[in-house]
Amino acid sequence: MSVVVPNQNAVGKPQEMHRILAVEPRWSLAFLGILGYLVIEYTRLPAMYRILIPLQLGKVVTLVALLGFVVSPHARSANWRTLRRVDVGLAVFVLSCLLSSCLAPYQDFAWQGFRDVVLYALVCFLIGRAVNSRWRVAVFLGLYFLLNLKFAQFVIRSRATLSAQGESSLHLSTYGVGAGSTGFFANSADFGVAMCVAWPIAGYLLLAESKSKLRRFALLIFTVSYLVALLVCGSRGAVVGAAAIAAAALLKNPRRITAAVMFLLFLLGLFVILPAGTKQRLESAEDWQQDKTASHRVYLWKAGLLIFRDNPVLGVGVDNYPLVRLNSYAIPGSGDVASVAHSTYIQILAELGTMGTLSWLFLIFCFLRLNAQTRQQLLATDLARRRSWEYGLAFGLDLALIGYLASGAFVSVLFYPHFWVLLGLSVGLNTACAPPKAEFNGAPSTSRIPLNTFPMTVSQESGPC
Repeated sequence: MSVVVPNQNAVGKPQEMHRILAVEPRWSLAFLGILGYLVIEYTRLPAMYRILIPLQLGKVVTLVALLGFVVSPHARSANWRTLRRVDVGLAVFVLSCLLSSCLAPYQDFAWQGFRDVVLYALVCFLIGRAVNSRWRVAVFLGLYFLLNLKFAQFVIRSRATLSAQGESSLHLSTYGVGAGSTGFFANSADFGVAMCVAWPIAGYLLLAESKSKLRRFALLIFTVSYLVALLVCGSRGAVVGAAAIAAAALLKNPRRITAAVMFLLFLLGLFVILPAGTKQRLESAEDWQQDKTASHRVYLWKAGLLIFRDNPVLGVGVDNYPLVRLNSYAIPGSGDVASVAHSTYIQILAELGTMGTLSWLFLIFCFLRLNAQTRQQLLATDLARRRSWEYGLAFGLDLALIGYLASGAFVSVLFYPHFWVLLGLSVGLNTACAPPKAEFNGAPSTSRIPLNTFPMTVSQESGPC
């Protein structure tokens, strides 16, 4: 966090001021805890080593991060009013989940799901507070990219191996190729959403990076790997999400080469990489009545809307959609089984009702507002910032949200970490790029000071952009 103080040798001359960047350690207990959570959540360690399940490692490192945040001194951000809106939105969302869980017909599922909601809200809050400098954002992203690359290469390798063993393209595309673990990477649909989130961030940073050839090479590997894995995993929703990302990039910045390159890269992947089986399944979805998967999901969506109609305010409770639909809105004589809604929008409407849906939409609004404000802050200090990686990251986060929302229309991913990590990262980036707070003669001021109008003294630790 940077502050501007008067030059002690020039009292009464506010023009002669020195900008002093407060030295904040790069590492902190809260930051280490958040990195630990990212590793545990994205490697699914307890799923691979069952002996770790009782240890609840994800909750432990989150509590460590919370402890680090509580005991560490932290300055108020220059944009604290904007960040407060996000906190209020998170609090209202958690409250809506609490109220709906209190009235849920299946209490065990509701309270287990509510614990996950609290964990994700806490992780989102801590990411925004701990990943709050340029260096920390870069480290967090580097780890995030590597963890996603681990799963992307696994899916690409698995698809190639199964194809070499004689599995047909249509069979692989129908049953999909997941990342071989439980949780939000387990099947192709869940995995595809994760890639729709990671791909645009890496792609925008790749075309914004101009200083380091090594970083450009690494970002190129990430971008290509995520896109290839997204296309070959067999998820139709992931392809729709990637198409939405490419179209949004082109429409949002039609004159920028970044948007054009991402759009062309996606088109190239469609014609060269997309398996024939996936193309066939995309064509079959046009006649959804004859497509077994599509027709079943349409039924699930209709049932979800009926549940919302009957429970419009608070819904039926967190994680209660599967059993409520099975027991009260079942398909007659079909051997129906409990199933998730296969749509984030249907899930939130049915389980959380109007209160939860409106609070979630408010968080989306705050997300987009934060990234727009970050870009404005960067441009206000230096027009060259338009080509900086921070500026590119703010756009990449917007596109990642679009990919999440588009692919999430076909799979229930509300209580997966993607959205909450993106929101927390947007808060952290906004704080890292916030303008310095000024102080004249000991009186704080939030007015922006042109940094090029007076001499500056900078400490060795980098602060806001």
